[in-house]
Amino acid sequence: MLTRTYRLLLLNPKVRYPHYVNQTELANLLGKKSISYPLSLPLIAALTPAHYLITIKNEEIEQVPFKQQFDLVGITTTATSMKRACEIADYFHSRGSIIIMGGTGASYMQEQALAHADSIITGEAEGAWKDFITDFERGKPKKIYRSSQVEYRTSPLPRWDLVSTDLINSLPVQISRGCPFRCEFCVVSELFGNKMRMRDIDDVISEIKSLPVDRIFFVDDNLTVNRAYAGRLMAELKKLSINWTCQCDVRVASDKELLAAMADAGCFSILVGMESLNPQSLKDAGKYHNTVERYRNAVENIHNHGMHLFASFIVGFDSDTESEFERIRLFALDAGIAYLSLNILTVVPGTILYERMKKHDRLQNNIPDFINGIFPSMRYKLVSQTGMLDAFFSALRRMYHIDSFAQIAEKLFSCGSFTRIRSGRVGFFIKLKISLLLVYRYIFKSAKHRMLMIRLFSMAGRGILSYDEAVIFLLSMAGFEDYLQKAGKFIPEARKVIAAADPGPLDLRKNPY
Repeated sequence: MLTRTYRLLLLNPKVRYPHYVNQTELANLLGKKSISYPLSLPLIAALTPAHYLITIKNEEIEQVPFKQQFDLVGITTTATSMKRACEIADYFHSRGSIIIMGGTGASYMQEQALAHADSIITGEAEGAWKDFITDFERGKPKKIYRSSQVEYRTSPLPRWDLVSTDLINSLPVQISRGCPFRCEFCVVSELFGNKMRMRDIDDVISEIKSLPVDRIFFVDDNLTVNRAYAGRLMAELKKLSINWTCQCDVRVASDKELLAAMADAGCFSILVGMESLNPQSLKDAGKYHNTVERYRNAVENIHNHGMHLFASFIVGFDSDTESEFERIRLFALDAGIAYLSLNILTVVPGTILYERMKKHDRLQNNIPDFINGIFPSMRYKLVSQTGMLDAFFSALRRMYHIDSFAQIAEKLFSCGSFTRIRSGRVGFFIKLKISLLLVYRYIFKSAKHRMLMIRLFSMAGRGILSYDEAVIFLLSMAGFEDYLQKAGKFIPEARKVIAAADPGPLDLRKNPY
């Protein structure tokens, strides 16, 4: 008996207002469309039976194939992309497609998702996809599939053959699920649980060897939380000659042996959630493992091992004023932090913070477009929403200004630790394009831009840093400039919407909790 062939579209919707830390502008300068790619799409494709003709599209970098006909459309969602996901779902539903949604958006915004989808999967999709496919083929899909946590010792090889990987700078790899912490603003522990589930290292290495690129982003929220596992992983990664970035908690900076192993294994950047310079805010967030007094030493330790620190901070906790943005900016400049992930406290459905803000009627402007870290999405105690927005972008413009670039570069590279040559395959024409681009963006833009480029290449000529590091720094800063130029076009429109519903700061006399 012949098995019917089904046409399946797996889709990631675009968001209206992207965060600058996505570094899309840097990717464009490198001749790519995106720095990374959603792992969920090729992973679900790997779990799909062979009699499905699968199309994968990420709307952030590709057009949605609206003119094609599909039997089934699977949409991965976040709170930020939910509005767009629903629009796309309605369109394909009108053309006869069955719609299923998954991801954090569908998991915690179920009523909204079910108004536009035939089915949703809550939690980890791997645990329910097979059951859904069986029901779909029988013509009887359920409304909700509640997935239990999978064991996650092994994972199928993602179907990167279905993705235009030439458009992407680095590919995502995940080695674990779960988080031992329970930060109030974060959805990870709510979705994946507090118990860490680690993949077998041999399984991870096999996946990495199969990838069509040699640049990797480990998407785990805390790659080194299990120190023994991390040490074994570094030993295996060292054999592969790859470049990679990751996310860790701040405690990694106190383990110099592990930092050295990470650098030797090809790590060139670590994102660390420092979150705040205000000790009370760290307590409010449930970030008890962070200690402000150790931050400066943490920055120096990571930089001294030749790895960049991508420092993530959040402003908007109940003891924060708008001055926290400037305080963080000055700390970053003084410490030589080139990559600062600055965020406005965002209330994401599914988090402890969301439930607390909902209970106290503080979810003003909590709409999908604004649940992204760059816009206010709740009522703050000490700052109005427009005040929060204005202070955020003011700090960002000052941080990523040519005067700041020079100060950061001097502090960051004078230590002499950034001398590694990044491994990787870069074609001649890409190198030529980047060289011409740097000339255009720095030599001819302004005297200050020109002096910065000359200074960095002079340092590289004297062996204080590698030419690779000089080029990536210059391109990254140019990318941030490009983002701010784009932001200047969408901020006024968004600010009007925010101002119209801005309730002002919370009156503590009326809400003394």
